Amino acid sequence: MVAKYPQGNYADNAWYWMGESYHVKGDDDNALKAYQTLLQQFPASPKVPDALLKTGVIYQGQGKNAQARDAYNKVLKLYPTANAAAQARSRLAQLK
Repeated sequence: MVAKYPQGNYADNAWYWMGESYHVKGDDDNALKAYQTLLQQFPASPKVPDALLKTGVIYQGQGKNAQARDAYNKVLKLYPTANAAAQARSRLAQLK
């Protein structure tokens, strides 16, 4: 879908769910690429807070705590009322 409709109405959603699919399969490198594509190409998407959160989750799982902390803090700073903010706050507490 993203190849045929790269700027289509659901392209942001497609990138997010591609990231989720890769992550579930254990392919975190491609998951990060999918989330980063969403973040760069669709910065106003409602999926951005979740993509940032999942980026942090992957970094945390890889032991890259500084990058995870940055992603979680970005969620809290830019999207404090999003559902992802509560999870980011909880995950930040785990890092301390």
